[in-house]
Amino acid sequence: MLLEYDWDERGLNADSVSQNDIYISARLTLNDVNDTGLLVGASYDADYHSHIFLVEASRCLNGYWTIALEGFLFSADNASDSVSFIDQDDPVQLTLERFF
Repeated sequence: MLLEYDWDERGLNADSVSQNDIYISARLTLNDVNDTGLLVGASYDADYHSHIFLVEASRCLNGYWTIALEGFLFSADNASDSVSFIDQDDPVQLTLERFF
């Protein structure tokens, strides 16, 4: 489990995305032969009431190949929030990697 609080004393005048934010996540690592792992988290902006959700998962398929999934979901209703410019962009990435 991870819990983080980000605060900038400049408040709404801060040039940081995380000026008054709470982040919580959980990581599950199965410690199996395939090195299976999962990270799920959420961030909440206490000033603008926006949310960011994330998921990361990976697993080795064999000694050479790994598959991974990463996704983000953004939710921001306030146009003053720096997250609002990516509110409609919810990226999901699936990768297949080969190691040698």
